[in-house]
Amino acid sequence: MPFTQATARLCGFLFLIVFFAYGGGNALMDALLQSSTPSTGQNGIQAISQYLSALQAGKIQYIVGALLMLANSVAVALLGILFFPLLSKWNSFAGISYVVGRSVEAVFTAVGIVALLAILFLSEEYANYGRYSFAGAEQLSSKEAYFLHLHTLSLLLQKVNYWSYQVGMMALALGSIGFCHVLRAARVVPAPLALMLLAGYVVLLVGAVLECFGIAVGVMCAVPGGLCEIALGMWLLVKGVPASVLHSPVKAV
Repeated sequence: MPFTQATARLCGFLFLIVFFAYGGGNALMDALLQSSTPSTGQNGIQAISQYLSALQAGKIQYIVGALLMLANSVAVALLGILFFPLLSKWNSFAGISYVVGRSVEAVFTAVGIVALLAILFLSEEYANYGRYSFAGAEQLSSKEAYFLHLHTLSLLLQKVNYWSYQVGMMALALGSIGFCHVLRAARVVPAPLALMLLAGYVVLLVGAVLECFGIAVGVMCAVPGGLCEIALGMWLLVKGVPASVLHSPVKAV
């Protein structure tokens, strides 16, 4: 399928979907996942009860958030596919690396979202036993131990999402280096925008690697790349790509 002005504008729209779908979905889900934080004087069992109850009560909000995040996974996969004809025309390695990078990002973020959805099953298990009262005894009853087990599984599933996201971001950053090169060299977009996007992906890669070593800078490092993707999306929506890029003879860059 050739890359056309309509394709360029569709890609611009998808860049905006990627940012707002993942950000909005993550906010909806995180609001419920963070409800597990105990208040002052609250013991661990009470915190678990509050956490699992909040998930069950906010089930619809949680699922909507997950669907938005899954929409992001679909959108990033489509970006890789749609850009491939344009990128491979100018640089075959850039085309392949971008498809691979976006595909890995899509798969790993989707795996993480499925892990978060699995937490709903744990909240349903809690709902089946949630009417039992908890005594703050040092020796846990079998039911209290069961609730601790549910909470541990919930934390494990959140970690699966965390690590899947970091792998996805590293794949995105590495796979987008050639993408940015073609954007600049073929003059698909203004050179400053392509260079800022490249810098944003480099910062994203550094942030994801540091997160793997326990340095919590991932969110901050994702901001520059996210803003540049919004700028790229708006540029493609409004301007499209130059006709010379679509119709000029192929020149390897």
